Amino acid sequence: MPLFDDMPPELQDQLIEDAIQIGNVLKLFCDFTRPPKDKRLILVSVNPLIAVFLINSTINTFIANRPSLNASQIHYFS
Repeated sequence: MPLFDDMPPELQDQLIEDAIQIGNVLKLFCDFTRPPKDKRLILVSVNPLIAVFLINSTINTFIANRPSLNASQIHYFS
């Protein structure tokens, strides 16, 4: 993003702050997963800190095999 990179840092920060809203779905490369991959996250808080829910495309077998945990899964369609 050459145009963005040429903007003053204060303007960059303001553009980012204005664009980030609770409920946004973000696609980020996550190197903490095995294997590392792109993941989608739902932004759930921006103040005082940014918090996200990590979206998994499939339910882990540990959770799927436990009815009480499986019942707490939320189906999200983007």
